[in-house]
Amino acid sequence: MGCTIGFHISSTAQPVLTGCSAVGSITHGVLLSATTAPALNNVEARDSGGSGFVAIEQARGTLSDCLAENSLAAGILVRGSAEPTLQRTRVTGGKAEGILLDADSAPRFDLVTVHRAAGHGIVLAGGSRARLRDVEIVEAGGHGLHARDEARGRVETTSVVDAAQCGVRVDGASPAFQDVAARGSGAAGFAAAGKCAPELIDTLIEDSGGDGITVTDDDAGVTAVRARVLRSRGHGALIGAGTAAELTECEFTDGKADGSGSPPNARCGRRAAPSPETPGPGSVTPFLAAASPRSS
Repeated sequence: MGCTIGFHISSTAQPVLTGCSAVGSITHGVLLSATTAPALNNVEARDSGGSGFVAIEQARGTLSDCLAENSLAAGILVRGSAEPTLQRTRVTGGKAEGILLDADSAPRFDLVTVHRAAGHGIVLAGGSRARLRDVEIVEAGGHGLHARDEARGRVETTSVVDAAQCGVRVDGASPAFQDVAARGSGAAGFAAAGKCAPELIDTLIEDSGGDGITVTDDDAGVTAVRARVLRSRGHGALIGAGTAAELTECEFTDGKADGSGSPPNARCGRRAAPSPETPGPGSVTPFLAAASPRSS
């Protein structure tokens, strides 16, 4: 049987760990707590009974070229006011989320990959102010990236591939997304619900199993600039009644349901309603707005 925690680094410690492994820990592989700020290089946490890597309280430090594999809980968990930096780090397998960023945490992720997490690929929760850049999420069992509660933060140059549910899902959060691509999602490429105001800049959505972009619930809103939606099985964009969405210079191409097209400067407001005109043969419309029944 493994030890309770592989490595627990606490207090004001600032050690350097290189080429170390924690295998089969009863709880976490690596735990950073208090105000510690270590440097972890090429450290592996495999088959952990909890999370592979955990940063809580006010922990900082840098994790480079690390691996979290087959954790029972989230591969990487950042909670409290922790602000670690993770770069060139991989999360593979696992029974829960690939990465969970919670509370008032403000971590930075660069060149991080999440492969085949059983749950959501990455979750931004609480009031997290995480910054993610050059992140790849592949074959998540839930949403590729899920922002909920009052999470903020920024996600840049990130790719979500073959998520079982939505590529990106926002529930009550208001993060900013720039140069994010969602391909092959089982449901919508991007979905927003609850009181939220996410911003999408230069977003690409391809081959989603549902709508390309969907915004539902009163007080939900999305601002999208230069979004491209290609080959969605549902609508290019589905905007529900009571929502506020502004789409500028967006393109919708080859959708399988009503509401795909390629208009510049598409826009809808809180009382948006579908056009009374019936499109003629071969016509396309930019999006479907309001609460009319959805096409089957």
